[in-house]
Amino acid sequence: PVKMKRKALAVALSLKAKEAAVVLVDGLDTLKKAKDAQNLLNKIVKNEVKDKKVRKFTFVVSDEAWGVAKVLANIKNTLVVPFNSLNAYRVFFGGLLIFDKGIFVKKSLKSKGKK
Repeated sequence: PVKMKRKALAVALSLKAKEAAVVLVDGLDTLKKAKDAQNLLNKIVKNEVKDKKVRKFTFVVSDEAWGVAKVLANIKNTLVVPFNSLNAYRVFFGGLLIFDKGIFVKKSLKSKGKK
C-alpha cells in the first residue's frame, strides 16, 4: 500500500497543478498575527488564482515552520498540514494548496568533528 499511497498523492498533486490551485510562498514562518495571514491570503487570491471563488485553503508547512499553525488556526476555512503527513485526501479536497518554500530547501548534514 505504500507505493499506492505515493502514487495517489502524486496524481492528486498533478491534478491540483493542472487546475493552477498550487502556490509556493516564501517566509510563512515570519507571520506573527492572523491579520497578516489574512492579508497574505487576500493577495494570493487576488493575484495568483484564476478562480476567485476559492473557499478552502490548505497550508503545507515544514517542521521548522510549524509555529505558524497557531496563527493560521484563527482564519476561517484554513487547514495547516505538516509536509510529512500530507496525503491524497487532503490534497484533493483541500482547496487551494499553499506550500511553504522551506519544504524544498535541502537540509545540510552536520559534519562530524575530529576526535
